Amino acid sequence: MLHHLLWHQKDIGLTDEQVTKLKNLALAQDRAQVRTHADIRVAERELRALAWDEKMDLSVIEAKVKEREALEANLRFVGIKGKRDLLAVLTPEQRDKLRAIREEMRESHRAQMFSSQGREKTDRERWPKERTQRQRARLVIQEEICSPAKPRKVEIMR
Repeated sequence: MLHHLLWHQKDIGLTDEQVTKLKNLALAQDRAQVRTHADIRVAERELRALAWDEKMDLSVIEAKVKEREALEANLRFVGIKGKRDLLAVLTPEQRDKLRAIREEMRESHRAQMFSSQGREKTDRERWPKERTQRQRARLVIQEEICSPAKPRKVEIMR
């Protein structure tokens, strides 16, 4: 989420102070997630060791399974809390701008996914010259590969 906010920093109108707060919050969230991931891995290894011990009481194994699942739930909660903390730094107007940007992106992706012509049209509109040159170069190279008996000079247009 931080990457998205920083990418659209100017569009949203973030101040330098807000950017600093967002980066600090994101770092704190990353630390919490890394620690929780490590705790989950440790709990998983302990659970495997307990499961292989035939003398171990099933209630102990059950407690370890519940502990691991609680860590998974905590990891999910840390992510949700982190996202809310980041959004709390924004003003209501900035949140509205962010929603509008995200909705615009969502609509763009939907149009590309559900329309085969939509993606091609978008690509042509964005990069008409480069795409045409790339296609020409690809055709020249394909001809060269498919018919090696006819040596040709390969030209890549720039």
